[in-house]
Amino acid sequence: MVTAAAVGSAPWCPFRRLLGIPCAGCGMTRALAHLAVGDWRSALALHPLAPLVAAELVLAWMAAGLEALGWRSAARLRSWVPAIVVADGALLVALWAGRLASGAWPR
Repeated sequence: MVTAAAVGSAPWCPFRRLLGIPCAGCGMTRALAHLAVGDWRSALALHPLAPLVAAELVLAWMAAGLEALGWRSAARLRSWVPAIVVADGALLVALWAGRLASGAWPR
């Protein structure tokens, strides 16, 4: 069984290594790993958008499964994808700008 302590704490971000500043997604992988073991507090501390991304991944997986089973309405869900990607990108950039301005980065 994986525990929150086993998730690890050493970040490795190519963007951070090359440019010296964290990227917009820094902490997301570790946050999703913490969510996977039920550690919401740590996940939110690492990246506040992790629960949103996790929910979107689950919904995308479910929609793909329903479409594979022949549910015709699942294809309509694809029309929402561009808007969701743009909204997620805007949220990531806004959070990144706020973190850059305040220096509030996960360790």
